[in-house]
Amino acid sequence: MSSTRAGRLPPASSRSIVESYVTRMASQLPEDFAFATLVPWGSPHKPGRLVAPDAAHEGHWDAREIASLVSGCTHLLVPCTFETQYEKRMLKNLLRQIEPNNNFRVALLQLLEIPGNMNREYVEMLMARHDVLLWAPTW
Repeated sequence: MSSTRAGRLPPASSRSIVESYVTRMASQLPEDFAFATLVPWGSPHKPGRLVAPDAAHEGHWDAREIASLVSGCTHLLVPCTFETQYEKRMLKNLLRQIEPNNNFRVALLQLLEIPGNMNREYVEMLMARHDVLLWAPTW
């Protein structure tokens, strides 16, 4: 992965938070729930019912994977951090592909690291990322 491309992806710590969440929750939810990550999956073990952008094609979503997911599930959980513009672009592309499916529900889950002490800069960053989350459906 080039350093330019790596700079667009969230840092490894944020990706780890998302992958850890999906790994923990995948077995806890009913079969009609699926997951999408907005960055390529990096762990060696990928849970079932998960779609992620293709690392080899700059975040391309596989149309067959999306179609299979939509036909077999009713809910899509998208854990994300919105730490970089990359996630925002990937979400926009994902929503565009699943938009024609009216009976498919999407929930965006904002996952963040919580520092030992909350300072003003952290709260401002948190609110900026939350704004991205709130405006996602209107892009």
